[in-house]
Amino acid sequence: MKISGVRFIKMENQNEKNVEEVVETKEAKVGSEGKKKMNSTVVAIVAAVAFLGLAVALYFFMHTMQVKDAIEKVTGNDIVIKGNVAYLDDEEKEDVKIVQYDKPEKGDLIAKINVKNYGTITVRFFPEHAPLAVENFVAHAKEGYYDGLSFHRIINDFMIQGGDPEGTGAGGESIWTSEDGEAIPFTDEYSKYLIPMRGALCMANAGANTNGSQFFIVQNKEYSIGDVMNLRSLGVDYDLVNYYKENGGACWLYQKHTVFGQIVEGYDVLDKIAAVEVDSSSKPKEEVIIESIDFDIY
Repeated sequence: MKISGVRFIKMENQNEKNVEEVVETKEAKVGSEGKKKMNSTVVAIVAAVAFLGLAVALYFFMHTMQVKDAIEKVTGNDIVIKGNVAYLDDEEKEDVKIVQYDKPEKGDLIAKINVKNYGTITVRFFPEHAPLAVENFVAHAKEGYYDGLSFHRIINDFMIQGGDPEGTGAGGESIWTSEDGEAIPFTDEYSKYLIPMRGALCMANAGANTNGSQFFIVQNKEYSIGDVMNLRSLGVDYDLVNYYKENGGACWLYQKHTVFGQIVEGYDVLDKIAAVEVDSSSKPKEEVIIESIDFDIY
C-alpha cells in the first residue's frame, strides 16, 4: 500500500508537470500570437498614416494647381498701347450680366487680404467686366508687391485706400510697360453691373485712365437719393441699385473709378479699419499694414 501510494503521488506530480508544460506552451503560443497581432497592428497603423500623408499631399498639390489655374484664367490679357495707356486688345467685351453682391461660384478665384492686428478681408473678382484691373491687382499681389504696404488714406463712412509703395497717395505703378520699359497706366473699365457700393474693391486714380497700383474698398453704409436717380438714368441694373439703397456705398464715383472686386467676408474688419484715428490728411496715426495677400479658390 505504501508503494502504491508513492506511485500515485509520483503520477500526480507527473500530471502536474505535464499540465505546467502544457500551460507554458499555450502561454508561449499566445505570446507569439500576441506579438504577431501587435506587429500587424503597427504595420496597419504605419500604412494608414502613410496613406493619409499621401492623400493630404495629393490634396494640397491638386489644390495648388487649381489656384494656379484660376490665377492664369484672369491674367495674361493681350493689350495695346494708345497714348501711353494700356488698353485691352479686344475691346468688344460681352455684356455678361453678373450679380455683384452674390457669393462667388465654386472654383472662382478669391483673395484674402491679411491686415496686421485687424484680420482678413476676403474679396472676389470680376474679370468679365474689369479684366485689366483684376489682372493688375492679382499679378501685383502674387509677386508680393502689396506686402508690408499700408492703408495710407482712411475716411470713416467712405473708404480705406492702399497699394502705394510710397504711402503718400502719389506712388505706385501698373504691371504694364511701354516699349521703352517705362511703367504706364491702364484704362478705366466700367459696367452697368458693377458700382462702387459698400464692400466694392475699386481702382484709385488721378483722373481718367491713370490706374496704377492703388486701390480702395468702399466702407460707407449710407446711400444718396441723388445717386439712385443718377444710376437709374444711366441704365444701371435695377436690382443692383436697390441693393445699394439697402446697403450704402459711394455711388457718386460711378464711372469715375473702376470696380473690379467685392468683399465676400470681412466687413467687420473693414469697419474696424475705417474707425481708426487719423490726422488732418486722413492718414492713420498708427499704420494699418497689409501683411500679405493670399489666393484661394471658392
